[in-house]
Parts: sequence; structure tokens; C-alpha cells
Amino acid sequence: MLRQNAETLRLCNTHLESLLSNPPIRPKQLHLASKFMHGSGPGETDLPTPHAAILAGDLNAFAPEDLTAPNECGLHDAFLVLGGKDGTEESFTWGQQIPDWLREKFGCSRMDKILFCGGLEVERLERIGAGEVVWIEYPKVSDGESDDEEGEEMWITDHLGLSAEFRITGFEGEETV
Repeated sequence: MLRQNAETLRLCNTHLESLLSNPPIRPKQLHLASKFMHGSGPGETDLPTPHAAILAGDLNAFAPEDLTAPNECGLHDAFLVLGGKDGTEESFTWGQQIPDWLREKFGCSRMDKILFCGGLEVERLERIGAGEVVWIEYPKVSDGESDDEEGEEMWITDHLGLSAEFRITGFEGEETV
């Protein structure tokens, strides 16, 4: 936890546009989010400038421009900082928990990321939630219905989650969050 008199740590969560567009929308969305991470966004001059900021979420990062957008916005990618490589099995957060036909069509990708800036050092990052399933019971349409399938087991999401640990730096008594 941050001490009561510590600087501002800004936490952001997002779900960027999932569709391709021309011109690309996701880099513009990330640029806007990064303005809030580095200081105040448009029309928000009363927000304090954060000591550090973390953005996590579904960035739908599957197009070439998505690889360079974080760096262009002055953001660090926790996975890459820790030595990870894009396009590798350990980088993928989407595609493992989808039907085979969908995986054959789109493959796996690293759509989800944790980005950061300011006085932070990333210490750990891991994918979470792999294999988590839930039973979905089908609603009965009528009393006379004779469907043998009562429901099915499904993954709770088509994405893997991310969990990270950071060290806040740049002031006395550094803390881990």
C-alpha cells in the first residue's frame, strides 16, 4: 500500500477497439490513455500529475501498429521489460481458450498487456486464469422440451488474465504494489 503522504499512483484499465480500421484507431486510443498516465488528459487540468501509472487490459494488439504504439506513447511494456518476446507461446493471452475452428482461423496472440510509466520497476508478470471453466446451464424453452443437452462447460473468458508486481521508485521507503 502507498503511504498516506505518497505521490499519486494512477491505475488505468481499458478495452481498446477490436476491429481493424483505416486509419488505425487503437494507437489513437492508447495515445489518449497515455496522456492521463503522464499527467492530465484533455479538459482534466485539475487532476494531479502521477508519480507513476499502470495501464492493464485488452489492447486487442494484433496489428503491426500495435507493436510500436506503447513505445510511441512513452510507455513501457511489462512483458518486454522482463525479457519476453512478442510472437512466442509465453506471450499469448488470447487464442488458447477458444474453439479449435476459431484458433485455426486466427491463431493465438498477445492482445492483453500491462503498460507503465513513471517511477516504477516491474518485478514480476504472469498469465492467470488458464483452464478456468464454468458450467452453463441451458434455459428450458418449454415443459415438453426433450433436449438431451442440459448445458455445457465453457471457459470463463477467451483471454488469459495478467498479474504483475511493481516496485514504486523515486522516493524514500520504496514500496511494492
